Amino acid sequence: MHLVIYFCGARNSGNDFLNGYDINDPSIKTIFVEGCHHSEVCNSILFPNLKSFAERFVHALFESRGEYPGLKHVDLARLKLGINTHEEYSYTHNGELVTRKKTTVTAEDAREDITSISLAGFNRGALTAFEVAPLLENLAPKVEIDIIANQPVSGNAYQLPGSQAANIRDCSHCNNIRHVSVIVEAYAESLAIPDADEPYHRVFFTQITPLLPDSAIKNLIVIPRESHQVRENSADGEEHLNMELAKSLRKRGFLTQEIVVKKTLTCRRAASFLYQQLNPSIPPLIDADLSNYFGIKKEPVQHKSHGNMGLRKGYELRHEESLVDWWERQDKKVSHYSTLLTQLLVKNLKSVDLSDKDSLKELYKETDTWLILKTNFASSRYAMVEALRYHIGAKLIALGVEPKELAAIVWENMHETNYFLSEWNKTVKNANYFRTKQTRDLEEAIHDYAGELPTRENAEKLLGILDQWLNQENAQSNKRFDLVIIIREQLEEAVRAAHGVLE
Repeated sequence: MHLVIYFCGARNSGNDFLNGYDINDPSIKTIFVEGCHHSEVCNSILFPNLKSFAERFVHALFESRGEYPGLKHVDLARLKLGINTHEEYSYTHNGELVTRKKTTVTAEDAREDITSISLAGFNRGALTAFEVAPLLENLAPKVEIDIIANQPVSGNAYQLPGSQAANIRDCSHCNNIRHVSVIVEAYAESLAIPDADEPYHRVFFTQITPLLPDSAIKNLIVIPRESHQVRENSADGEEHLNMELAKSLRKRGFLTQEIVVKKTLTCRRAASFLYQQLNPSIPPLIDADLSNYFGIKKEPVQHKSHGNMGLRKGYELRHEESLVDWWERQDKKVSHYSTLLTQLLVKNLKSVDLSDKDSLKELYKETDTWLILKTNFASSRYAMVEALRYHIGAKLIALGVEPKELAAIVWENMHETNYFLSEWNKTVKNANYFRTKQTRDLEEAIHDYAGELPTRENAEKLLGILDQWLNQENAQSNKRFDLVIIIREQLEEAVRAAHGVLE
């Protein structure tokens, strides 16, 4: 038996998923779980304990039968796990209306072993799927698992200690995960009431995924959307979810290729409808053009639709607004308390002569230093200072300063603050207690680089050592792998900006 488990999101009925869920294979059974707001799930919207629910869900619902799991009980309602066993939904199959229950498991199914499982979900439900997968592997190591996650949102900022995001379960060693599809919505954040919504939208609707096993087939789908809450003018993630679910079931032999094609066309029509809604004066977009619609180059589109490239929406300077007035307007949206570092930055901002090129350069460097020192800390003003540096840079360019000179300021600043050594000590060094010889050599190279002159040659030498570490055997299984990639990308980007294309 193959089991499909769908976890709803917070305050989400799951009807958007069910509208496209019309699979009729008798070997496929469904369990439909309510969202974290439900009293039997987490009974919480803001801070649900998804990890605790996942443990309770697996322990109460499944039992080990050797290599494969089975269902412990037939009466799923009495388990108090938020499983919807009474409601029905309808769909059309071969021209006929079919009505069935959201949860289709029967008494006979409890006798069968579960050979494979599809875990699907939206929002917090998508994160719940990631929490459940390793628990199922511990229970029955042979059961194969596919995961389809639609906008996996934790509901709180990644940096907060004890948050769901900071404690998401590590799935990198869960080798029974065979296929993972993650549907990420590229939020434009063009909200109806920007001043009211923006302060919390980025914090509470950040999409995340856990570390995944190297052996799993991974598929990332990025589709446009105005925001996490707004649906009217966005491509439907649930249709993509049903398409990915159909693909994974096709690989397992449960569905025909015809059904997969049908699901794919449904997603394309949704995208074409979106295009037409946003562009009513333009002829309808045909299927053949969809790759162009979703595959257009980023920079021309950003420049046309958002003149302030590199600047977050809501942080623009108003007409004839001074930087001091801009700062005070933005400062009303964040914490009333500020550190001494921030207080000194504001003091210098208020005293600097904005027409003096050298004074502005010093202020640009100070904002960049602030950003470096605050990296990986949960500062409510981080985006503000990023925007401040952008505005100061724009004023310097207007005064005749070349962008390459600004990049050189950042480049020198990274060396003066020992940025890469600091990042190594804060994040990479302690990612794992054990260190191989290659890791010790890399750490020594980063220490040496911190004491050298900030030249292109020294940077290229360190890039070569980073590449050697990343290309070593079994590097991807090292818990430092992703962190080392980040350091390498940041170093390469800084070199390119300050010195041009690498050889």
